[in-house]
Amino acid sequence: MKKQLFLRKRGTDMTKDYLLHRDTISRVFWEPYIITGYRKTNTSFWECVKYTCVMHNDVGNFWSHFIPVILWLIWLWRLSDSLDFSDPFWYPLVCIWIGGCSYGLCSSIAHALACKSLETRQIACMIDYQGITMYGIGGCVAYYFYERPLDNVLYQYKWTLIVVCVIICCLATLQCSLSRFFWERQRYLMRIGSYVLPDIVFFMPFYLRLLTCICTGEQCIVETIPYHFMMFSFTLLSVFFFVSKLPEKHFPGKFDYFFHSHQMFHISSATVTSLQFYTVPYDANIHRSMLTMDPYYIPDVYTTFIPFLIVTIVGFSIVVILSVFVMKGILQSNKIDQTKSQ
Repeated sequence: MKKQLFLRKRGTDMTKDYLLHRDTISRVFWEPYIITGYRKTNTSFWECVKYTCVMHNDVGNFWSHFIPVILWLIWLWRLSDSLDFSDPFWYPLVCIWIGGCSYGLCSSIAHALACKSLETRQIACMIDYQGITMYGIGGCVAYYFYERPLDNVLYQYKWTLIVVCVIICCLATLQCSLSRFFWERQRYLMRIGSYVLPDIVFFMPFYLRLLTCICTGEQCIVETIPYHFMMFSFTLLSVFFFVSKLPEKHFPGKFDYFFHSHQMFHISSATVTSLQFYTVPYDANIHRSMLTMDPYYIPDVYTTFIPFLIVTIVGFSIVVILSVFVMKGILQSNKIDQTKSQ
C-alpha cells in the first residue's frame, strides 16, 4: 500500500511516520466510513502531542473543540470585568461555563490520545463522556435559576429538580462508558440518548417560560428568543450528524479529513455552547429583579457548586473503576478485533 509521509522527526535516524489506511490497523481504531488518514497506533504520549500539529483524519476533531475552549476562557475573563462572580447570583453561570470548557477540553484530550493504545483510547473516551456530563449539570443548574418560569409549579421544588439532574448526569456517564464494551450495534443511539435526556431537562425551563410569554405576554425577553431557537436547531443538527454518519456514509473515503460527521458534530455542539454563553447571562441580567424576589430561589453554593462537585466526583469515580477493569483486560472493546500486521 502506498504510504504518505506526513511527519519527519528531527534527528540523525530521520525516523518516518505515515498516514495509514484502515486495513493496516486494528478494527478497534476504525471510525465508521473513514478509510484513510489514520495515525500509527501504540504511540508514546509525546507522539500523540505532535500528531495534533500534523494532518490526519482526527486533527480537525481535536482543534474544533480545543480552539473554542481557549476562546470561551478568554470570553469568561472579559466577562469578569462587568460581572461580579463572587456574587452568588452568578454561581450558576460559572457552573455552566466550567462545564462547557470541561467537555471541550476532555473531548480534545480524547481525540489527541485516541491512537496511543487501545486501553488509553477507551479511558480517554470515558473521560470525554464525563466532560459532557459536567456540562449537563452546569446547564441544568444555570437554566433552572435563570430561565425558569416564575409561576410554574414544577419549578417550585428546587431540590427535587437538582437531585434529578445529578442522578441523570451520573447515569449518563455510566451508560456511555459501558457502551464501549457492550451493545455494539446500539452504542451510538445509547450515547446520544444519554445526553438528549439531560438536554431536555435543562432546556425545559426556557420553553415553559416561552409558553408563559406566549399565553400571558409576561416574562418575555424577546431579544434572546431567536438565539434560543438557534440553539435548539444546532442541537438537533448535532444529533443528526452524530447518528447519521453523513456525509461519509454515502461517500466513503471522500470526507476522511474534513467535514465528516463527527467534525460537524463538534462544530454544531460548540456553536450551541457559544450561543448559550451569550444568552444565559443576558437573560439573567434582564430577568434578575424577578428571579431574586423570593430568597428561596437565590443561588448559593449548595445548589450550584455542590451538585456540580458531586457529579464530577461520582463521574470520575466511574471512569477510574472502569479504567481498572480495562487495564486488567476484564472489559474489552465491543468491536471485533481484526488486527493486521503493520
